[in-house]
Amino acid sequence: MNERGAYQKKAQNIENVHARLNFLINGIKAPLSVEKAVYSKLAGQRTFASLNLPKLKITPLSLNTLKKLADELFVDQDGNGNKGFAYLNTLRLQLILSLSEAAARRTVEVKTGRAAASESDRINWSRSVLR
Repeated sequence: MNERGAYQKKAQNIENVHARLNFLINGIKAPLSVEKAVYSKLAGQRTFASLNLPKLKITPLSLNTLKKLADELFVDQDGNGNKGFAYLNTLRLQLILSLSEAAARRTVEVKTGRAAASESDRINWSRSVLR
């Protein structure tokens, strides 16, 4: 690859890493907006690096490239003292936690809603039978 091509590729990879950061932050803020198909890609660092979401400008990268660029881009520490790839990985883990909490909360809400609906159905049925 010539010099110009290498610069273009690095620029694309940097955009890719920033897109991953935005995806993680937005997913933590609104976990129900994350597609279920993506859950498995968050399980490990290598699978996260292989994430492919073209609509969000996220394409597969090697784990080493992801780590190297994250270390170059995220030089300031976050509130927990993480920087570089550790910062990105912490966000990945937070998103996993947010997704599992949202799924549990949604399951409880749905179960409660079903129970309330079936209770009102039983009451309505009883009233119609007693008339």
